[in-house]
Amino acid sequence: AGGNSKAATLLLQDSGREVRAGDRIVAVEAQPYDLQFIPHPPSEQALQTELRVLAISDAFIVGGTRDVIAISGGAREGINNGTVFS
Repeated sequence: AGGNSKAATLLLQDSGREVRAGDRIVAVEAQPYDLQFIPHPPSEQALQTELRVLAISDAFIVGGTRDVIAISGGAREGINNGTVFS
């Protein structure tokens, strides 16, 4: 994300997700995932933060038990591996 970056255009032929004109592609950095975690309730800091649902794994509208849901929060909001929301 430096001043030398250039815009590029691509043709998306198939997608398992909703895509709209103007959507942006963000590079994902490889990070090891900690498989050793203990489910726990969110911290007070996380509960006081206004979070949004960004995506639901393999679904467009509804998520439920055992679904993976991407939210707009992370370590800065006191959320870590094992934090469980309901």
